[in-house]
Amino acid sequence: MPRSFAYLDGTHVVSNTELDVEAGVNAIAWQDKEKRQTVRTGLDFSYYDYHRNSYLFSWGQGGYFSPQGYYAIMVPVTWQGHYNRWTWLLRGEGGFQHYHSDAADYFPLNDGLQPKAQGIKTEGAQSASGAAGNVMGRVVYQITPCSVWGHKLAIAGQEAGQKLLECF
Repeated sequence: MPRSFAYLDGTHVVSNTELDVEAGVNAIAWQDKEKRQTVRTGLDFSYYDYHRNSYLFSWGQGGYFSPQGYYAIMVPVTWQGHYNRWTWLLRGEGGFQHYHSDAADYFPLNDGLQPKAQGIKTEGAQSASGAAGNVMGRVVYQITPCSVWGHKLAIAGQEAGQKLLECF
């Protein structure tokens, strides 16, 4: 069960702490040893939290997603195989996620600026729940015993419509 703790600090930003815990199980759902292909599935759980909400892009904030509680329960399915010099992997997972964030001062390090903030002095507390999922594919070709060529494509999305597209 991977878990980690981190202390985050920097210049002109409020310090923070982070706790991550992940656990999961998986099993082979189908395997063809002759064709060198496997399908695996399982159940994954992720939890992390931060001491402070540092999501804002203002003086003293960190500008990173830092909920006071986040968890996700996902069901992954992976198909991988090997044929001659080709190797591939296709992974998708879907499930449920929830997070909540406390209210945060716009200027947590500056007592002079914080009272002068226009209107509301803090970013309000937030929480959201919903479906989550992602898909990742990778293909690799072995050119020589010491060199390969490959490509990876990943897309992640949440119910709120946020998407990440990576290609490298």
